[in-house]
Amino acid sequence: MVQSAEGALNEIHEMLQRVNKLAIRAANGTLTEEDRAMVDAAFPG
Repeated sequence: MVQSAEGALNEIHEMLQRVNKLAIRAANGTLTEEDRAMVDAAFPG
């Protein structure tokens, strides 16, 4: 059971890191308008 929880936490951590990287790229102008629109669609909020 502990291994399942650890695996789930690792998945969540990886997703949050990806969201953070995409947010940074969107904010600093690395992404195109189309890329930002796709990020916004994938991570509404």
